Amino acid sequence: MLLIPSIRSVLLPWACILLVRSMAQGTLVVEVAVAHHGTGALMVAVCPDAAAFTTGKGCMQRKVEAVRPSTTLRFADLPAGRYAVKAFLDLNGNDTLDRNPQGLPAEPIGFSNDVLGKPSTVLFEKAAVPVTATGATVKFRLRGKAPATKP
Repeated sequence: MLLIPSIRSVLLPWACILLVRSMAQGTLVVEVAVAHHGTGALMVAVCPDAAAFTTGKGCMQRKVEAVRPSTTLRFADLPAGRYAVKAFLDLNGNDTLDRNPQGLPAEPIGFSNDVLGKPSTVLFEKAAVPVTATGATVKFRLRGKAPATKP
């Protein structure tokens, strides 16, 4: 009987530990300041990479009723990594971010880290927050104003 452990018996436990760590999942808490932008549903998307952030495809999306002064959502069981969050207040209930004739958002919109701009690779890098097994919280506000209504 050998008293010296085999390579397999030494490496296997370490491989298991590394695998579990790589599969670590956390919760991202998103707090969106809604202020006085009108009423409607808050549309929130958590995006795992720049491609998803730019196109919206591959993002985890939620639709909740906006609560003032801020609305809080929890995205649980996210694999550890970097995520960017984008949100808008759907004032007319069509589940789409409306734009004005110049192509700018016609509804209040916001991004994690309170960055401004058009969703792109550069904006993703500025908006991304690390999510670890211990979780993370991101707070930001919606910007823009509700379109004027005619009397």
